[in-house]
Amino acid sequence: MHSLLFLFGLVGLVIGAIAELKHPDCKQLGIGRHPSSKPGTYIKCSKFGNSYKSVAHKCPHNAIFDGQLKTCVKKAAKKEVPDCEKYGTGLYPAPKPNQYYKCLKNKNFYKAVLHNCREGKIYDKDEKNCVIVKPVDHKDHHHPECEKYGIGRYPGETRDTYYKCSKNGNKYMSARHNCPAGQTYDKDKKTCVGPVYLHNCRESGIGNYRAKKCNQYYHCTSIHRSPKLKTCFRGFIFDKEAMKCVKGTCEDG
Repeated sequence: MHSLLFLFGLVGLVIGAIAELKHPDCKQLGIGRHPSSKPGTYIKCSKFGNSYKSVAHKCPHNAIFDGQLKTCVKKAAKKEVPDCEKYGTGLYPAPKPNQYYKCLKNKNFYKAVLHNCREGKIYDKDEKNCVIVKPVDHKDHHHPECEKYGIGRYPGETRDTYYKCSKNGNKYMSARHNCPAGQTYDKDKKTCVGPVYLHNCRESGIGNYRAKKCNQYYHCTSIHRSPKLKTCFRGFIFDKEAMKCVKGTCEDG
C-alpha cells in the first residue's frame, strides 16, 4: 500500500513539474523542438490530425537545450554556437578550423547548423568559404614564410592572387586566394582592389571618353562617381569625336 502511494506521489510530482513549464503555441511555432521556460528542458510540438500537442522533455545531465541547434548540448559547448538571431543568416566560424556554422531562418526562428569543409580545406572567415590549404613549403618560393612573417595576407605570384597565412595549433598553413575578376591585390591595403581609373569624371563631366585602348572607353554617369571602363563590340572602335563605338579597327584609329 505504501509503495502504491509513493508511486502515485512520484507521478504527481512529474505532472506538477511539467505543468509548471510554459508550453508554447505549437500552432504558431510549428512541429519540432522549442525552448521551454526552464533551463535544461524543452517542449516538443507534434500534430495529430488537426490538433497540436506539446510534451515537455528534459535534457541529459549537465546539458542545456540550444534553441538554435534545436537539441541538447553540453553547457561548455553552448558558447561555441553563434547567436544567429543577433548576427543574421550567413556563415560563421566554428571552433575547429575545418568547420563552420550556417545560420538559417525559418519563419520567425533562427537555427545554426554545423558543416564540415571538404578534406584539404579550412573555413576562412574573411572569404566566408572553405578554401584550399597546404602546409608551408619553404622550397616553394611562391608561398610566404608564414613562421617568419606571421598570420596575415601576402602577395601571390601574380597581381590578382595572394596568400593567407594562418595557424592551426603549432602548425602554420598557407592558403592561396584569387581576387575577384578585374581586381588586383594591394599589398599596402592587404586586400583586393578595383582597377585604377585614369579618367576623372569630375573634370570631364557626364559622357563617354576614350581610354588607352582604341576599342575601349570610359563611361561617366555622374561627376561624383568613378567611370566605368567599357569595351566596344568586336569590329568596332571608339570614336572620340562621335563619343561612341563605330565600325573600324585599331589600325584605323
